[in-house]
Amino acid sequence: MFCQEVADIFRKFDLGQNLLIPLQVYQYDRKAKIGHPYFMINRHHYKTSFVPAESRDILLPTGRKPETTDYWDMPWYMKDGDIAVNASALEGPDLWQDKMLSDALFMKGKVVAALREGGWTRQFKPKKCRVI
Repeated sequence: MFCQEVADIFRKFDLGQNLLIPLQVYQYDRKAKIGHPYFMINRHHYKTSFVPAESRDILLPTGRKPETTDYWDMPWYMKDGDIAVNASALEGPDLWQDKMLSDALFMKGKVVAALREGGWTRQFKPKKCRVI
């Protein structure tokens, strides 16, 4: 969930099939509405750019074996360069998910730069990926 200012930043970029969804947020009493708008990204744009064999500290979902898994979990304490993607990540929309890596929202560098310029990177905690 994020505010109008962040939604305005995202709107400047190619979202592909992702959607910015307005949310109505309520006070603790569940009756009084919070006056300013909030948004979420309904993540529907997928690329297949994640390279598990070249990524570091990714986790196997419980009960899965490396040779049979078709998806991975994010590292607990991710650092720049832990996640590897192929060059196709540089093509197409500026925000996406990869079905092989759960809970990851990928953003191109220009999106992160715009968030940084607006003072919003702390909320997203972006990490740099390695392009293989």
